Amino acid sequence: MEIEMDEFIYLTSEDSPIHSGNTSNDFIIELPGSLNLKGRWECALVDTNRRYTDVYCDWCVDSIVGEKRLPILRRLLASGTQYPLYIPINQGPKQRIRINLTQPTQGTTHIVLHIRPIKGL
Repeated sequence: MEIEMDEFIYLTSEDSPIHSGNTSNDFIIELPGSLNLKGRWECALVDTNRRYTDVYCDWCVDSIVGEKRLPILRRLLASGTQYPLYIPINQGPKQRIRINLTQPTQGTTHIVLHIRPIKGL
């Protein structure tokens, strides 16, 4: 699938029957087809049912988190996702996505991502 404009991606921790080891705080979802993102793109977490956790996504470029470099997408506090915070996406085709939350959770995790091309580059 070639994407040339903004796209929303709706995920839950229960979306993939292929990855039986998925949990509510660490899950992999296979996409319905390989995403071909031409050029440079960025991603933001725009909605979730989780709070008080760091959300990591294997699509994101690494950022400094404490003493490490990690693919953090967003740090969630009590107020949740107040505004989108866009993080550059690693280049290359995307066939799956892995989401990891640092705090143990119960029940289904819901995530909504917004991806868009980086303008002006």
